[in-house]
Amino acid sequence: MRAIGDESTSLQRALELLPSTLRKANTTFVNLRTTLDDLDQLVNVSKPNTKELAPFLTALRPAVHDARPTIADLAQLIRAPGPNNDLIELTAKQPRLAELTATVFPRAIRTLDRTDPIVEYIRGYTPDLSAWLTKFGQITAYYDANGHYARVMPVFSPTQLDRVNNRLDAIPPDQRLAGFEHGTRPTCPGSATQPSPDGSSPWPFRGCDPASGPPSEDPPG
Repeated sequence: MRAIGDESTSLQRALELLPSTLRKANTTFVNLRTTLDDLDQLVNVSKPNTKELAPFLTALRPAVHDARPTIADLAQLIRAPGPNNDLIELTAKQPRLAELTATVFPRAIRTLDRTDPIVEYIRGYTPDLSAWLTKFGQITAYYDANGHYARVMPVFSPTQLDRVNNRLDAIPPDQRLAGFEHGTRPTCPGSATQPSPDGSSPWPFRGCDPASGPPSEDPPG
């Protein structure tokens, strides 16, 4: 009784707050009753679907265990101690990067658009270019006492092939350098050698002349 009397002020304060507390609790309990009724329906519907939950969680446990290092690395990637070393700081610098690239990227795009025809044209001759790079070293395969040397044979095109009659016709001297003076001949990709029997080469590309390559190994009948 002496202990209660020592806390008379606190007890009086508690008794003053008790009526309002009970009123608020009454409203809460009424709402809770309605919530529990709705929750019963959810529980009844969920019961059939929870039968396989235990096996699923058992099978999920190894995946969760293996995912822990990945999640830890992801957390380190998103937020790491120190400056300029995580995704949050990278995202914060995106506006500045956008300002810097606002003028550079459009110029790069225009440059790429202008080079599209060149790249498209070169792409057709990629096999020929690769073959030239890989076989070019063979011209110095010959050697003598002084070491390797290249065998070079100049060609002035004194004749041209008459494909209709399968014969060589002489070219006038004033026309023998026409191909070298006015640019290369419009040869097609793959026309550096005889046409393939399956017709895969030469490849008609960008208006080139498929007949500009060497004649087939089999003479026309």
